[in-house]
Amino acid sequence: MSTKEKILDIAEDMFLTKGYDNVSVRDITHAAGANVASVNYHFNCKRDLYREVFKRKLGRLSQEKIQKIREDIGTETTPTLEHVVRSIVSGFLNDFLASKEAEKLLSIITNEMSENATAQDILMEETIFPMHKVLRENIRRAHPALTDQKVTLCISSIFGQIFHFVRARSVISQTTGHEYDQEFINTLIDHITEFTIRGIRG
Repeated sequence: MSTKEKILDIAEDMFLTKGYDNVSVRDITHAAGANVASVNYHFNCKRDLYREVFKRKLGRLSQEKIQKIREDIGTETTPTLEHVVRSIVSGFLNDFLASKEAEKLLSIITNEMSENATAQDILMEETIFPMHKVLRENIRRAHPALTDQKVTLCISSIFGQIFHFVRARSVISQTTGHEYDQEFINTLIDHITEFTIRGIRG
Protein backbone atom coordinates (compact mmCIF):
# COMPACT_ATOMS: atom_id res chain seq x y z
CA MET A 1 0.00 0.00 0.00
CA SER A 2 1.33 3.43 -0.94
CA THR A 3 1.87 6.17 1.65
CA LYS A 4 -0.95 8.17 0.05
CA GLU A 5 -3.44 5.31 0.34
CA LYS A 6 -2.39 4.58 3.91
CA ILE A 7 -2.91 8.21 4.88
CA LEU A 8 -6.34 8.19 3.23
CA ASP A 9 -7.37 5.04 5.09
CA ILE A 10 -6.15 6.33 8.46
CA ALA A 11 -7.68 9.77 7.89
CA GLU A 12 -11.04 8.24 6.94
CA ASP A 13 -11.15 6.23 10.14
CA MET A 14 -10.14 9.21 12.28
CA PHE A 15 -12.51 11.70 10.65
CA LEU A 16 -15.41 9.27 11.07
CA THR A 17 -14.49 8.53 14.67
CA LYS A 18 -13.63 12.01 15.94
CA GLY A 19 -14.90 14.48 13.34
CA TYR A 20 -12.95 16.97 11.25
CA ASP A 21 -12.19 19.53 13.98
CA ASN A 22 -10.89 16.99 16.50
CA VAL A 23 -8.26 15.43 14.24
CA SER A 24 -4.91 17.04 13.41
CA VAL A 25 -2.54 16.32 10.56
CA ARG A 26 0.00 15.18 13.13
CA ASP A 27 -2.52 12.69 14.57
CA ILE A 28 -3.04 11.20 11.11
CA THR A 29 0.61 11.02 10.11
CA HIS A 30 1.62 9.53 13.46
CA ALA A 31 -0.95 6.73 13.08
CA ALA A 32 0.08 6.18 9.45
CA GLY A 33 3.80 6.07 10.27
CA ALA A 34 4.42 9.01 7.94
CA ASN A 35 5.65 12.56 8.35
CA VAL A 36 3.65 15.79 8.13
CA ALA A 37 5.37 16.71 4.89
CA SER A 38 3.75 13.69 3.20
CA VAL A 39 0.30 15.18 3.76
CA ASN A 40 1.44 18.48 2.29
CA TYR A 41 3.00 16.65 -0.65
CA HIS A 42 -0.01 14.47 -1.52
CA PHE A 43 -2.93 16.66 -0.39
CA ASN A 44 -1.62 20.22 0.23
CA CYS A 45 -3.38 20.60 3.59
CA LYS A 46 -5.75 19.01 6.10
CA ARG A 47 -8.82 20.51 4.40
CA ASP A 48 -7.89 19.02 1.02
CA LEU A 49 -7.12 15.67 2.65
CA TYR A 50 -10.57 15.68 4.25
CA ARG A 51 -12.19 16.53 0.93
CA GLU A 52 -10.35 13.67 -0.77
CA VAL A 53 -11.39 11.24 1.97
CA PHE A 54 -15.00 12.46 1.78
CA LYS A 55 -15.10 12.17 -2.02
CA ARG A 56 -13.65 8.65 -2.00
CA LYS A 57 -16.02 7.45 0.73
CA LEU A 58 -19.17 9.00 -0.71
CA GLY A 59 -18.40 8.02 -4.30
CA ARG A 60 -18.04 4.38 -3.37
CA LEU A 61 -21.09 4.25 -1.10
CA SER A 62 -23.31 6.21 -3.50
CA GLN A 63 -22.67 3.91 -6.45
CA GLU A 64 -23.37 0.85 -4.30
CA LYS A 65 -26.57 2.40 -2.98
CA ILE A 66 -27.86 3.49 -6.38
CA GLN A 67 -27.28 -0.01 -7.75
CA LYS A 68 -29.11 -1.53 -4.78
CA ILE A 69 -32.09 0.82 -5.22
CA ARG A 70 -32.36 -0.07 -8.90
CA GLU A 71 -32.26 -3.77 -8.05
CA ASP A 72 -34.86 -3.44 -5.27
CA ILE A 73 -37.33 -1.41 -7.33
CA GLY A 74 -36.71 -3.16 -10.65
CA THR A 75 -37.06 -1.82 -14.19
CA GLU A 76 -39.29 -4.28 -16.02
CA THR A 77 -42.70 -3.20 -14.72
CA THR A 78 -44.20 0.01 -13.37
CA PRO A 79 -43.71 -0.06 -9.59
CA THR A 80 -46.35 0.99 -7.10
CA LEU A 81 -45.76 4.19 -5.14
CA GLU A 82 -45.70 2.17 -1.92
CA HIS A 83 -43.01 -0.17 -3.28
CA VAL A 84 -40.79 2.73 -4.34
CA VAL A 85 -41.14 4.67 -1.08
CA ARG A 86 -40.74 1.56 1.07
CA SER A 87 -37.59 0.54 -0.83
CA ILE A 88 -36.06 3.98 -0.24
CA VAL A 89 -37.03 4.17 3.44
CA SER A 90 -36.09 0.59 4.29
CA GLY A 91 -32.75 0.74 2.50
CA PHE A 92 -31.54 4.00 4.00
CA LEU A 93 -32.97 3.59 7.50
CA ASN A 94 -31.50 0.11 7.92
CA ASP A 95 -28.16 1.25 6.49
CA PHE A 96 -27.87 4.27 8.78
CA LEU A 97 -28.76 2.15 11.82
CA ALA A 98 -26.48 -0.73 10.86
CA SER A 99 -23.44 0.41 12.84
CA LYS A 100 -21.90 3.23 14.84
CA GLU A 101 -19.72 4.06 11.82
CA ALA A 102 -22.84 4.51 9.67
CA GLU A 103 -24.37 6.85 12.25
CA LYS A 104 -21.13 8.84 12.42
CA LEU A 105 -21.06 9.11 8.64
CA LEU A 106 -24.61 10.46 8.76
CA SER A 107 -23.46 13.07 11.30
CA ILE A 108 -20.69 14.17 8.94
CA ILE A 109 -23.11 14.30 6.00
CA THR A 110 -25.51 16.40 8.09
CA ASN A 111 -22.69 18.80 8.97
CA GLU A 112 -21.84 19.15 5.29
CA MET A 113 -25.36 20.44 4.66
CA SER A 114 -24.67 23.54 6.77
CA GLU A 115 -23.59 26.94 5.46
CA ASN A 116 -20.04 26.52 6.78
CA ALA A 117 -19.50 23.11 5.17
CA THR A 118 -16.02 22.04 4.09
CA ALA A 119 -17.08 19.69 1.29
CA GLN A 120 -20.68 20.48 0.42
CA ASP A 121 -19.88 20.60 -3.30
CA ILE A 122 -18.54 17.04 -3.10
CA LEU A 123 -21.64 15.91 -1.20
CA MET A 124 -23.81 17.39 -3.96
CA GLU A 125 -21.80 15.96 -6.85
CA GLU A 126 -21.05 12.51 -5.42
CA THR A 127 -24.28 11.76 -3.56
CA ILE A 128 -27.20 14.17 -3.67
CA PHE A 129 -27.42 14.85 -7.41
CA PRO A 130 -26.96 11.22 -8.59
CA MET A 131 -29.14 9.86 -5.79
CA HIS A 132 -31.85 12.44 -6.44
CA LYS A 133 -31.82 11.53 -10.14
CA VAL A 134 -32.50 7.82 -9.58
CA LEU A 135 -35.08 8.45 -6.86
CA ARG A 136 -36.88 11.07 -8.96
CA GLU A 137 -37.01 8.71 -11.94
CA ASN A 138 -38.59 5.92 -9.89
CA ILE A 139 -41.08 8.09 -8.03
CA ARG A 140 -42.19 9.54 -11.36
CA ARG A 141 -42.54 6.03 -12.78
CA ALA A 142 -44.86 5.16 -9.90
CA HIS A 143 -46.75 8.48 -9.92
CA PRO A 144 -46.35 10.27 -13.29
CA ALA A 145 -48.73 13.10 -12.35
CA LEU A 146 -46.26 14.59 -9.86
CA THR A 147 -44.38 17.71 -10.94
CA ASP A 148 -40.57 17.83 -10.68
CA GLN A 149 -40.83 20.31 -7.81
CA LYS A 150 -43.27 18.06 -5.93
CA VAL A 151 -40.99 15.04 -6.40
CA THR A 152 -37.98 17.02 -5.14
CA LEU A 153 -39.91 18.14 -2.04
CA CYS A 154 -41.12 14.57 -1.44
CA ILE A 155 -37.56 13.24 -1.57
CA SER A 156 -36.44 15.91 0.91
CA SER A 157 -39.33 15.03 3.22
CA ILE A 158 -38.53 11.31 3.09
CA PHE A 159 -34.91 11.92 4.05
CA GLY A 160 -35.90 14.45 6.68
CA GLN A 161 -37.91 11.72 8.39
CA ILE A 162 -35.15 9.13 8.02
CA PHE A 163 -32.53 11.50 9.44
CA HIS A 164 -34.81 12.40 12.35
CA PHE A 165 -35.44 8.80 13.39
CA VAL A 166 -31.71 8.05 13.23
CA ARG A 167 -30.31 11.20 14.85
CA ALA A 168 -33.02 11.35 17.56
CA ARG A 169 -32.72 7.65 18.31
CA SER A 170 -32.34 8.10 22.08
CA VAL A 171 -35.28 10.51 22.32
CA ILE A 172 -37.51 8.30 20.17
CA SER A 173 -36.70 5.26 22.32
CA GLN A 174 -37.54 7.14 25.50
CA THR A 175 -40.78 8.67 24.22
CA THR A 176 -42.08 5.47 22.62
CA GLY A 177 -40.72 3.01 25.17
CA HIS A 178 -39.16 0.91 22.40
CA GLU A 179 -35.57 -0.03 21.77
CA TYR A 180 -34.38 0.03 18.17
CA ASP A 181 -34.66 -3.69 17.51
CA GLN A 182 -35.60 -4.91 14.03
CA GLU A 183 -39.29 -5.14 14.93
CA PHE A 184 -39.40 -1.46 15.92
CA ILE A 185 -37.31 -0.43 12.91
CA ASN A 186 -39.88 -2.19 10.71
CA THR A 187 -42.60 -0.20 12.50
CA LEU A 188 -40.73 3.03 11.66
CA ILE A 189 -40.40 1.95 8.03
CA ASP A 190 -44.17 1.32 7.90
CA HIS A 191 -44.87 4.69 9.53
CA ILE A 192 -42.61 6.77 7.23
CA THR A 193 -43.90 4.94 4.16
CA GLU A 194 -47.57 5.42 5.06
CA PHE A 195 -47.05 9.03 6.17
CA THR A 196 -45.24 9.85 2.90
CA ILE A 197 -47.80 8.19 0.63
CA ARG A 198 -50.69 9.94 2.36
CA GLY A 199 -48.84 13.23 1.96
CA ILE A 200 -48.21 12.66 -1.74
CA ARG A 201 -51.80 11.66 -2.47
CA GLY A 202 -53.05 14.47 -0.22
